[in-house]
Amino acid sequence: MIRQLVWSYVLLVAVAVAAFTVPVAFTLNNQLYGDAENTARREADTAALLLASGDTRSLSALVDAYERQTLGKIDVLGPEPPDKVWDSDGLKLTVPATRPDGTVVGAIRLSYPDDPITDRLWQIWGFRAALAVGVLIVAAFLGLWLARRVTRPLRELNAMAGRLRDGDLT
Repeated sequence: MIRQLVWSYVLLVAVAVAAFTVPVAFTLNNQLYGDAENTARREADTAALLLASGDTRSLSALVDAYERQTLGKIDVLGPEPPDKVWDSDGLKLTVPATRPDGTVVGAIRLSYPDDPITDRLWQIWGFRAALAVGVLIVAAFLGLWLARRVTRPLRELNAMAGRLRDGDLT
């Protein structure tokens, strides 16, 4: 009976942990990818403004700095329609370089691998899994303690009935 109580307690805690952890984790996944996309768009927009203004020296410095400090890559292209794609290689974002009069003079293609994001997600999911296992272990010990405490009067009654059956009338 104690084993069944402990298992039911652990199962209840496991369901609660899964119910509260999994939706938060998927939201976190979306947030990390969204943040990476917003950062990439901001960098690509800045490069596109520099390209449209004709400031190739500043654009070259920005491209060099970006490629030195991140795993990403910035390419200066001819006029292309803007697009955004997450594929197996990561994020690819193309932003048009438009002058104030509306003339498209080129485009900026920013590529950023998704390996850093994937690595971060594995760290987060691993931590959450380890934490969940820890919580389940604590729940098992608490469940065992609680089940023994709750069933103690029944065990004493059962032991007393056994002694009476054996003829011990003390």
